[in-house]
Amino acid sequence: MNTKFQKARTVASIIVAVLLIAVCAIFRNAWYAYVLIVAATAAAILLPGKIAMNTWQKVLSWIAIAVILLISVAFCRSDMQVSFAANAYRSFQRLNNYTYTLLTGDSNSRNTEGRISEAYVFSSWTPPAGYTQKEIALPNAKGYYLAKEDGDHRHVIYYIHGGSYVRKYAAWYNDVVLRFSRAADDRDVFALDYRTAPEDVYPCALEDAKDGFDYLLGLGYAPDDIIVAGDSAGGGLCTALTMYLRDLGYEPFYKLILSSPWADLSQQGPSYKVNRTIDVYFGAYFADNVPDPARIPYYAGDNDLTTPYISPVYGTFDHFPPTLIISGSDEMLLSDSYTIHDKIVESGGYAELIVKHGMWHCYFVTFPLCAESQEAWSIVQDFIHE
Repeated sequence: MNTKFQKARTVASIIVAVLLIAVCAIFRNAWYAYVLIVAATAAAILLPGKIAMNTWQKVLSWIAIAVILLISVAFCRSDMQVSFAANAYRSFQRLNNYTYTLLTGDSNSRNTEGRISEAYVFSSWTPPAGYTQKEIALPNAKGYYLAKEDGDHRHVIYYIHGGSYVRKYAAWYNDVVLRFSRAADDRDVFALDYRTAPEDVYPCALEDAKDGFDYLLGLGYAPDDIIVAGDSAGGGLCTALTMYLRDLGYEPFYKLILSSPWADLSQQGPSYKVNRTIDVYFGAYFADNVPDPARIPYYAGDNDLTTPYISPVYGTFDHFPPTLIISGSDEMLLSDSYTIHDKIVESGGYAELIVKHGMWHCYFVTFPLCAESQEAWSIVQDFIHE
């Protein structure tokens, strides 16, 4: 065999092996993944010189080696309960946080300090064929009303976005809203674009949420026609809104759907410490690098963080509508989901809590393509139609 060709192939095999080992390290693969990579690389380098093979035998040997390499990456994960796609997303988000910490000295790339988002431009998103979207002016905020021409206009979903109360509505939330519409047999969806901190602190977002609900009532919807849904801080705001409307004497709306709600701005739940090093959104590789608190509660202003309308976990949960909560086992905010669920049940209401193993904050909202997220959307769909 040509010596130069043999050397080139050897170098190429080693480079591929190094890259695969790096990927396995990012994926936190099991030890035997590295053994397979080393064995396959050694075979690729040594076999052609040790064994006389014809062309087809060489092709088959290379295919076998390639299969071994793929298995080492895809099927040697340390946590096989998590799908490959979800594991890849989770691993690269963790790497993103780790790299950001090394380059900037900041605790992690999702700390909200100094990262106030810009206002959403309504014209930046075009709804798919058959759908229309209107911008709605509220007393102090805005909303976006999505409807399908031949959809269900008798019922509506009221969606409140997350973002630590400092992130404004963003174009990608329209895709979330669209998924909710389709999960609910093409119902209309009204998405709130509320005022955000630090410019506008409590009770601005809560007042805007009430204004959005009143707008839907003004359209002729009865409370029983409305499903309220939200993620992260939006989930916490949905919970606070439910308490606020109840305390004002409103009739309960139909159902409540929460994705990883941030409902304790004082961040006292055990998961805020237990999951510090595994949360790929708000944690970090090393506990010392995690900010405390993980998310700065600008929204509270000078108010007590345990005020129920700010941190609903400290409120009462009687007369709540049927509630679905979906969270990931790895997130720092997980305690909030457990507290909401337990307090609703203790108050005599119905609550269903789904905690998906190995998943991160708002996983089915942020990454709908993995098997776990598709399962979560099916649960949402079933809950809506129960």
